[in-house]
Amino acid sequence: MYKVKLQKPGSQDQFRELSDRVNTGTLDRNKPLWEIYVVEGLADNYTGMIFKVHHAMVDGVAGIGLASTLFDFTPDSPKTQKQPFNPPPIPEQSALLCDALWDNAINGVEHWTNFQRSLVSFVEGMERIELTQAIKNFGTTLANLIRPYHNLPFNGPLSPRRKIAWLEIPFAEARAIRAVAGGTVNDVILTAWSGAIRRYLKSRNESIPRTMRILVPVNVRQENERASLGNCISFMPVEIPLHLKDPIERLNAIHLTTHELKESKIPESVGLLFNALQGMPAVVQMGMLNTVSKPTVQSLMNYVTGIPPANMICTNIPGPNISLYLLGKRMKSMYPVVPVCMEMGINCALTSYDQKLFVSVCADSKAGKDIYTITQFLEESFAELRAFVEVKKKNYVEITRDNLKVTAPQPPVTEKVEPKTIRTKARVKAKSNGAANGKINGKTNGKATSKVAAKKASRKKAASRKPDPKAAKS
Repeated sequence: MYKVKLQKPGSQDQFRELSDRVNTGTLDRNKPLWEIYVVEGLADNYTGMIFKVHHAMVDGVAGIGLASTLFDFTPDSPKTQKQPFNPPPIPEQSALLCDALWDNAINGVEHWTNFQRSLVSFVEGMERIELTQAIKNFGTTLANLIRPYHNLPFNGPLSPRRKIAWLEIPFAEARAIRAVAGGTVNDVILTAWSGAIRRYLKSRNESIPRTMRILVPVNVRQENERASLGNCISFMPVEIPLHLKDPIERLNAIHLTTHELKESKIPESVGLLFNALQGMPAVVQMGMLNTVSKPTVQSLMNYVTGIPPANMICTNIPGPNISLYLLGKRMKSMYPVVPVCMEMGINCALTSYDQKLFVSVCADSKAGKDIYTITQFLEESFAELRAFVEVKKKNYVEITRDNLKVTAPQPPVTEKVEPKTIRTKARVKAKSNGAANGKINGKTNGKATSKVAAKKASRKKAASRKPDPKAAKS
């Protein structure tokens, strides 16, 4: 760990220049492959942190998980007590050699076990026709990767120096574009990049090719590997259209391409290939890398296959959409960085944090010298998509934590009925019954009563006229 203090005024440009110097060069192989820089002296009493970790240890998803263990979810989390550190003595060289051989054997068994599990998961539930089609699609994808294509101005030999540019986008706007125009958030970002490259090529008065190729990393972790470190990623080679002027047409085309790649299980197929290569002995891997790294071989491969394999890399790392805290202080922003390699002079990484998208563009200082211009074009391209949503957003409602109010259900209100009201209702009921029987209503009631009395009198009179049976017998 290193502690750095910026000179006044401690602006964001100074912090970015420090990040450029930190990301220049390689990590010391005689030390653990990670570095942490605590940066003090930023404006408004802010403190910055720069994490530099070798990609052999963690990928983007594992890096976010590692950061979650360092930060808290609430500002008032209890402080941990410092524990005494009593490391065991360093073993002898022979013991270290035995441990390394044993660990290598165990890791090999675990790797091929996971490879078989991934292979079973890949073919599970697939019919023979579907499996055959998946293999054909994988072969077509590999053939496309080695097919020559149009290099962009930032594709070329790399230098040791790096530059980084930052961009912040409200996550709600990206979701609004996705909801109104269709596709996914990844498709929206790729569409913004297509517009940025179009603007960049026009500014240089260069011809615009029909497509560009972007490698999109995909997390291929299984359910039981979600918390694992290391690299568990694959790639999707996505052909991005540049000849289409309308941004919505480009978005629809990109969404169709990525959807077809996912349906064809291209990420899983490429992931299996990478796992098979990683399972080879280290000596074999080193021999292959040394062979490929020779200038004559690279020149031949560049002539035959069109290396680099893509124009750039663009990775979207899902992060926490809530605030994180360190020692009670809220983290304001979080920018991931993906290294440049294989003559891809500009690469992009973005992550979601606290309802925002933080975009980081890493470039080689020689091949990607126009990084700030390209980042400005990226912001303009996203604004173009946002303008489309401004026209259509009447049919879209964004639900956020601010406008979503959840209230507990209230118990039903029972109306208190006074006794007087009950008597009144009973009296009304009695009257209604009487009215139904005798039509209680003024004169009608009197006539009904007189008719009943007349019927009773006629019955008594008829009974008195009946002859006595005893008198008739005598």
